[in-house]
Amino acid sequence: MDTSEGFGKKYGLLLSLIGMALVFLLPTPADLPTEGHRLIAILVFAVIIWMTEGVSYPVSAFVIVTFMSFGLGLSPNPAKPEAILGTANALKMGLAGFSTTAWALVAGAMFLSAGMMMTGLDRLANAYCLQARTTIESTASSRTVWSSVLFLSVSF
Repeated sequence: MDTSEGFGKKYGLLLSLIGMALVFLLPTPADLPTEGHRLIAILVFAVIIWMTEGVSYPVSAFVIVTFMSFGLGLSPNPAKPEAILGTANALKMGLAGFSTTAWALVAGAMFLSAGMMMTGLDRLANAYCLQARTTIESTASSRTVWSSVLFLSVSF
């Protein structure tokens, strides 16, 4: 039984914090707001932590929201640049994307695909698509078959 952890598991959190700090230390470009610069640094942290799996996904989600809150909260307010944005407004700004219809569409598709996998409907649909592909030359309505194959493949 191998109990040794990989390099990413051991040092992923440290590497992601170093990556985020390096982006924070870079000068902010003139055409990029301070909030954007800080969010890019948090994005670098998120990508590294997810790639290395240094911490679990729920922990990384909490850490990322915390960094967003403080990173955006301590940045200048776009409406009044002499004052800081504040963590309450930063949380509203950072989590505003979760109230869009696009997020609801993606979440609904994920629940639908999870339900299809639990019931075995995904394997049935794949078998149907494979069977339709082998008999495509003999069917008169090949457009209908190919459109259903495209629809089913996109839904997974």
